[in-house]
Amino acid sequence: MLGIKTWLEQWPGKELPPDLVQYDSIEDAVEYLVTSVCELELGGGQGSIQWFEVRLDQVRHMSILPPL
Repeated sequence: MLGIKTWLEQWPGKELPPDLVQYDSIEDAVEYLVTSVCELELGGGQGSIQWFEVRLDQVRHMSILPPL
């Protein structure tokens, strides 16, 4: 999340991209990006950035042993 925050702090111009101007803080905008969307419209005819999240869960194997 730190990379996104730094990227938004260094955003050119006075306003964040159109999808993020509604948020009161950069932290709120980052939280929205990380938890809610997978595309950010850059505005100014520049297109958009897309990403995806991958979650890796540890697989737990259970052995069913016969009673002794």
